[in-house]
Amino acid sequence: MGILRRHLYASVGFGLILVFMIAFVVVEQLQLPLLTDAQTRLATGGWAPGLLGVGLLIADVVLPVPSSGVMIVQGAVYGLAVGSLLSLIGGTGATVAGFLLGRRSSTTLARWAGVEQQQRAMDLLDLYGVWAIIATRPVPMLAETVAIMAGTGRLRWWQALWAGAVGNVIPAIGYAAVGAYAATFVNAVTVFVLVLLIAGGVWLVKVRVLPQSAPAGEPGHDS
Repeated sequence: MGILRRHLYASVGFGLILVFMIAFVVVEQLQLPLLTDAQTRLATGGWAPGLLGVGLLIADVVLPVPSSGVMIVQGAVYGLAVGSLLSLIGGTGATVAGFLLGRRSSTTLARWAGVEQQQRAMDLLDLYGVWAIIATRPVPMLAETVAIMAGTGRLRWWQALWAGAVGNVIPAIGYAAVGAYAATFVNAVTVFVLVLLIAGGVWLVKVRVLPQSAPAGEPGHDS
């Protein structure tokens, strides 16, 4: 218990990943149609399935939604442009939703962590938070975890918004293109690998190339 408290922020992050993994297994075992076979419900077209797809992508922050499958179907049903836009809105909404969840728990987390650990965590989130959101958006479970943890720091909601939008652009377009032009398993996996490589490249640029300085601005929380 003492070790967990001394490394509370890291423990919470790993705990969130574990919760998401367990939720994925539970949903697979229960075979909930809306989550395990969302593509069938979205493939009918029209505005209602479109909104449902956006809602599912936002809900991915707390539920094991097959987000790549949803984005592929949106591309197949609505075409590249509209499908990409729907996926971008949903993915960005998930980022902001995760950030706000983290913001709601930030006071309690800071109280448990103590001043010194809180300051270290805030410094890291100031330095890497926006870039971490951008780089992890294509990565299942890690994307949601990072968005929630970013909300416990001093980042503003609009920083999470634009970071989520930037991080979701390539996955949204890539998966929509697969759905619109060549919806095969191989192409879906290819897009997944490519967006992971791009995300890794973005992170390397931040860590290895750009100056390691905290973002300017007054510290504090915006709700």
